[in-house]
Amino acid sequence: MILNVKTSYSKNEIADILGTTSTQGISRKLERYGITYSTCGRGSNMEYYIEKMENPFKIFCITELGFDAQTDFEKVLFFYHYFLNDDSFSSKSAMEKEEIMRAENHPLSRQTIGRYETKLFQAGLFYRDNSECIYYFAYKKHRTDSDKETFTKAWREYYSKRKEGWDWFDSIMDMVIEYGGVARKQQVMIENAIYADKIEELNTLIDIQLAARIELGLSQTTDTVKNTIKVLSA
Repeated sequence: MILNVKTSYSKNEIADILGTTSTQGISRKLERYGITYSTCGRGSNMEYYIEKMENPFKIFCITELGFDAQTDFEKVLFFYHYFLNDDSFSSKSAMEKEEIMRAENHPLSRQTIGRYETKLFQAGLFYRDNSECIYYFAYKKHRTDSDKETFTKAWREYYSKRKEGWDWFDSIMDMVIEYGGVARKQQVMIENAIYADKIEELNTLIDIQLAARIELGLSQTTDTVKNTIKVLSA
């Protein structure tokens, strides 16, 4: 169940969402998460009315994806923005994603990128398809897209050389010279249609957060830029 503003929840419902059953525990989490609320009733009959959330995206990540409340959600926001809206980004290697995030001034390590993606898999929003893979050759920061046939051929030649007595270095460097890198494959990440509504909800919350940042930027920019935006929005 997703937490929404202007919505009432029973104590059991709010307890399931927040992962705590005590009244004090619920109150502490709601306040720590920046949620304004009111209550009515007592004990197990208590109801919580959510009046306002400072950062709905953050709340979604905590309650639906299992993020810790101390996470840097600014970085999560931009990573998921690219992941959900740029098909070429989601199909890139962890190293390439790391480079993009650094270039966008939201640096993330490959380990952190892996954790962010794992959150989506564990929540069931995405899954990897063993029958769908992206094939490519990589060496340092250079990448050349390829296909399954060439990928298989390159590794077949590698193992053939190893059987002939070539050492690992010479065998792998022969592949790099011949194909431009080491043959690699990556399973395609696919949206789980069962959770299409939840994925859409996540993307909507991302859009809201980014729109707020655009508005803040516009309030600090020149009249020329503001007038241009007005024309584009008309």
